[in-house]
Amino acid sequence: MQCINRIFFGQFAACSVNPVLGKEYLSPILPAKKPKNVLVIGGGMAGMAFAKMAEEKGHDVTLLESTSKLGGHLLEGAIMDHKKEVDSYCKHLIREIKNSNVKVKYNTRATKELVKELNPDAVVVATGSVPAIPEVPGIDRPNVRIATKMLKEGQDTGQNVIIVGGGLVGCETGLHLAQKGKKVAIIDMLPEVAQDVIFMARFSLLEALRSKGIETKGGLKLTEITDTGIIVEDTNGNKKEMTCDTVVIATGLKADDSLYNELVNEFDEVYRIGDCIKARKFIDAIQEAYQVAVDI
Repeated sequence: MQCINRIFFGQFAACSVNPVLGKEYLSPILPAKKPKNVLVIGGGMAGMAFAKMAEEKGHDVTLLESTSKLGGHLLEGAIMDHKKEVDSYCKHLIREIKNSNVKVKYNTRATKELVKELNPDAVVVATGSVPAIPEVPGIDRPNVRIATKMLKEGQDTGQNVIIVGGGLVGCETGLHLAQKGKKVAIIDMLPEVAQDVIFMARFSLLEALRSKGIETKGGLKLTEITDTGIIVEDTNGNKKEMTCDTVVIATGLKADDSLYNELVNEFDEVYRIGDCIKARKFIDAIQEAYQVAVDI
């Protein structure tokens, strides 16, 4: 819904998956005058989208993926019943790569030494983001799940679940678990949940949470995880215990930019795109992939 949502706030029309929408006045991506050996690190949305566009320009593109599967955060983002379009888009990008001349190396974790050995003309870092885990006592207990990992790997939970983090990931994870018959509560430090959800989708998401009986509580800070639940602190400094079988951590994502920082001064052309700049939305990844593909 970004295309419509942006209009409400006076922004130019743009699409989450089509970077040309709203930029039709620009020249199309033209064939490279001098083809380069381009190394793409990371096979998520930004990495795949860029690799395909760079290959279409005539560059010799190699993509390194640290796991056995392309997709990045699209994989867990497509799990929910109402996210079938994300699943379709993820499969589309994977097909595009497989049907192109992009050389994909799976289960290959990029290091500075490996990149130097490959000696590319240009490096595009698309290493994405990793969960931001709160440093509280009990975070390593067996009753704790990390939302993104839980969704991607199909990890089970107990019947009563508390989700820590009421952003888009936390709310959609809660909805997903409630649809499986779990009793779910969501807490957040902000006064209300779903603060990072775009205007066009926020109210329908909140209504879906209400319809499933999901309790949401704002103004609560996680201070400890116990065997029987969590201890939280409200805005007045009062602490209380909330009981549950499983605690799901959905406290956001942070940029995985360590490799970029190692490489930025080692090569003449080093770019970064997507969540490794800052964890954001689809539209940011596709716009950055497009812009670097135009420039490279």
